[in-house]
Amino acid sequence: MLIRIKVFPHTRKEEIKQVKPDKFEMHIRAEAKRGEANMRVIELLKEQFPQARGIRIIKGHTTPNKTVEILEPIDSLPLFI
Repeated sequence: MLIRIKVFPHTRKEEIKQVKPDKFEMHIRAEAKRGEANMRVIELLKEQFPQARGIRIIKGHTTPNKTVEILEPIDSLPLFI
């Protein structure tokens, strides 16, 4: 599943708002230096989607607008034999 995220780094309060089913806004405390904000985005998404098998940033490593892939858990995937 792909989602789009608008990140607001270096804020006082951390929060995640779901704007649309596939679009989020995230306010995070981490600064946008040395990948700190990206790491915090992934940590917060892991808390939001605990069943996910993996989370990775596809686009937007250096911009506030990011496209993130959330991998579905293995047991929810259909089996083809």
